[in-house]
Amino acid sequence: MTGSQQRSLDIVQAFFAAKERRDLDATVELFAEDVDYVFPLNASGTPDPWFVYHGKVAATDYQRGVLGRFSRLHMADPEYTVSPDGDRVFVTAKGDYIQEDGNVPYNNVYVFRFAIAGGKIHRVDEYANPITYAKLAGLPIG
Repeated sequence: MTGSQQRSLDIVQAFFAAKERRDLDATVELFAEDVDYVFPLNASGTPDPWFVYHGKVAATDYQRGVLGRFSRLHMADPEYTVSPDGDRVFVTAKGDYIQEDGNVPYNNVYVFRFAIAGGKIHRVDEYANPITYAKLAGLPIG
């Protein structure tokens, strides 16, 4: 692994570790000011992204909400793939979360695509089963 690849991998692993220990400041410190955090899969079944958070303020608000909704955030069995130039990190994992209200488990499957430049996360595409989340959150499906 090259130095660039290792640095990008370290950033992504630090992102997940910070979320798991529920450290909002450490989580969002890894974001670039112009970060985009995108959920490409939509519970409506359309090809439009479900949610898009543009910029560090919006992405921070989203992360704050996640930490408030779940008492446990754990990505089980992560597998990491780093592009040859180190600019992209792909992660597959199984989410092992517990909802804050009611102590309800939330288990989903994930594929993440991180774009890294200048030591910061510039984009996250979080692919997960939107139906699983919509059912938990009481959001419309279809």
